[in-house]
Amino acid sequence: MVWGSFTKTHLLTLALAVLINVFIYLVLKRNTRSKQIIALFLFSLFGAGVVLFSLFSKDTETLKNLPLSFSSLNAILLPFAVLFRGKKLCNLLLIWSFSSIYALVFNGSMANVEILTFDFMIYYTMHLLGAGIPILLFELNLVKREVDTIKSTVKITLLAYTAVHFINVYINSACGWSATDGVNYMSTLAPTTSLLSFFNALIPLSYFYMLPAIPLLLIYLLYWYLPEILEERRKYKPLRKMYRDVDRYYEEYEEEYIDEIIDEKYEKLK
Repeated sequence: MVWGSFTKTHLLTLALAVLINVFIYLVLKRNTRSKQIIALFLFSLFGAGVVLFSLFSKDTETLKNLPLSFSSLNAILLPFAVLFRGKKLCNLLLIWSFSSIYALVFNGSMANVEILTFDFMIYYTMHLLGAGIPILLFELNLVKREVDTIKSTVKITLLAYTAVHFINVYINSACGWSATDGVNYMSTLAPTTSLLSFFNALIPLSYFYMLPAIPLLLIYLLYWYLPEILEERRKYKPLRKMYRDVDRYYEEYEEEYIDEIIDEKYEKLK
């Protein structure tokens, strides 16, 4: 049976991916923190192993199989995120995990693959875990969502996309390849899905055609961080009110105090 794209089979596999991650969460929730970390670390090794195996596989050209997609970078960094649970890295991968969700939903390059084959199981499992593990880190309270990491997440994401674009241009130029027969990591040179084709129709320029994705990135960030943003606003609201009162008081009496100081200085000069 072919996997298909937005067929009943495809939609069922998407639902199954959600259920598997929910099952992992329910099982790990009953275990100790150390067991949760060990389990998630072992799961994360699968994706990193697939990326590294593909990179050094003799059946593929190395330059055409570099781990320069967000999902591959996510897979490589996940073991470090689980082990060390660094604030910036974990919050970054929470957003980059969307690339694995995207790969499962917009599965154009794999739509013609038969389900339950080796290729399907590797691709499906890698992205299922790549999407789920970063979220599970937060849902299991192993890491906290931090509003102050949003700026660094956006900056690193844009820098990564820009750097990969120049890598694409350099490799294709050095090897005499075009965007169609060469490398096109992160789809910076040309669209590779129907959604990206829509963006390209709006802005028919390589690299820049992805600009409409920025509002979508911000919406996704808002989806995850809205509770923390609202909590932060609630926490600092009295402090902001106090600052406004001080400013208003200062503006109201500023001229009066200045006049008093001038008069006092004048009297002393006499």
